Amino acid sequence: MQTDTDPATTAIESAESRRDAALAGTRAIAPLATGLIPLALTVGATAARAGLPPLVGWASSATLYGASGQLTWIQMTHSGAPAALVVGATLLVNMQMLLYGAAMRRYWASTSRRWRVAAGFLLVSPVFAVATERFRTEHDPVRRRWFYLAAGLTLWTTWLAVTGIGYAFGGLPSLPVLATLSPLVILSLALRAVRDTATLAAMVVASTLAIVGRCTPYDIGTVAAGITGIATGLVVSRVAHTEAPPSGNAEP
Repeated sequence: MQTDTDPATTAIESAESRRDAALAGTRAIAPLATGLIPLALTVGATAARAGLPPLVGWASSATLYGASGQLTWIQMTHSGAPAALVVGATLLVNMQMLLYGAAMRRYWASTSRRWRVAAGFLLVSPVFAVATERFRTEHDPVRRRWFYLAAGLTLWTTWLAVTGIGYAFGGLPSLPVLATLSPLVILSLALRAVRDTATLAAMVVASTLAIVGRCTPYDIGTVAAGITGIATGLVVSRVAHTEAPPSGNAEP
């Protein structure tokens, strides 16, 4: 005997499912968003100390949306680097986003272009980390989208608010606690992203070169470190796949 499903009941259950997924996304990103507060304060205060107009400094958080790219743009602009070099360096620093997008393609392949553009804008390291972890066990595409949107928008709005506070109190980077916490936050995010040998190799190479080249003009050492780290990760990943034994059952 078949029972007709009440459309109203179905709609309510669907709404509750989306709400639960959104709440899960907010809860998943909340610890990371909280941990990024020292870094966001530092980014906002750096923009203020660089002498950027308030609207420009704060708007960079909304448009560039990423600590590494934003700091590169602020520092190089403040140092008087040529515009082409500033744009090129900022793009190169953000090349990691291409890797994140490629990894998320398997989950977004069936979605509209509008969704992919919007989702791509929110795709930064913490969101990528919580989304990929969740998507391993969540197979419903609608719930995946609501989880991702909630996580991404929560982090984005938090970043905008806190960088704005940092801009308003431009002396914050002088506080020892922020000078200590910001590198620790970056390190914790980097360690969270380590899932294989290729990622670890990329992080070690990039970190080493960034330290060695920290005194180069226009922050070129940081840019070179990022490019070399990505290249190292790709090479190690290719070598690992080449040396991996073929799948299938082995003969006894």
